[in-house]
Parts: sequence; C-alpha cells; structure tokens
Amino acid sequence: MMRKGTPVEGLLGFLSEEVIRLDLKARDKPGVIAELVDILVAAGRLAKEDRDHVVELVQKREQLGSTGIGHGLAIPHVKACDRVQALVGAFGRSLAGIDYHAIDGEPCRLFFLMISPQQGSAAQLRVLQKIAGLARNERFVKFLSEARNEAEVLALLSEVAEG
Repeated sequence: MMRKGTPVEGLLGFLSEEVIRLDLKARDKPGVIAELVDILVAAGRLAKEDRDHVVELVQKREQLGSTGIGHGLAIPHVKACDRVQALVGAFGRSLAGIDYHAIDGEPCRLFFLMISPQQGSAAQLRVLQKIAGLARNERFVKFLSEARNEAEVLALLSEVAEG
C-alpha cells in the first residue's frame, strides 16, 4: 500500500493523494476548473495569489476547444505558465458527471488538470498523450471511475503510467 503523499511513479509523478478528489462538487465547466485549481492551492502546489490567474488561463485554453477528449474524461491544461516551476496537476472525479462539451457529447466524470512551466511543454505533451491513450482503455476508465479512495487511484495510475 502506498503511503499518503507518495506520488505516482514516472510519467504521472506530479500526482499524489493531496491533489486527488473523488467527489468534485462543481456542476459546470468553470466550476470544475476552479475546483481543480483550488486543489493545487490547498496542496501547496500553487501560490494562493496565483489562483485566479491560473483559473483564467485554463478557461482561456478551453475557449480554443474543449479538452473533453471523450469516454468521460477531460484534460484541462495550460502550458508555459510563469506561475509554476515544474509540471503540477490534480485529478478529480465527478460522480454526477459534467457537461464539459466533450468531443463525444457525453458528460465528463474524470478530470486531469495540468499546468506546465515555460520549459515544461514537452513533458506535458507526453503526459497528455499517455492520458489520451488510457482514455481509450475501457477497463482503465471503469476502474478509475470506481476507485474507492485516493490510494486506489494512485495504485491504478502507477500500474499504467509506464506501461
């Protein structure tokens, strides 16, 4: 069993229990973005004074096209953000599902937020590709949707992160 705070190994190493929420309260896209950024602030991964700026950046990115990639999964992200020094992110799950304007028209339930620094775009692209690939794996999405706690999410992500 992983101890609290142990990050996922390898590619998804920016995730740990402190940045995972399995019961997002938001009911719409702007709410999800704000709640995920708030998770980063609460975990000390983002300065409180940078919160509103980062929320705005993520919302502007969404205006270019939804990051709802289908299969109930969305990957809101920002690259080249001057408010972070390393790739940071959060994972959230909405039990109700949210209309995130996904490409398949289905509600999104699983959200991977990623914020990368000026020099971190290549790493973020690798992570985006990995998560997008995992989204096509129905078993992975089902297990992630049914995880009972943060440790189960981390165990599942660790299992597939480098696979």
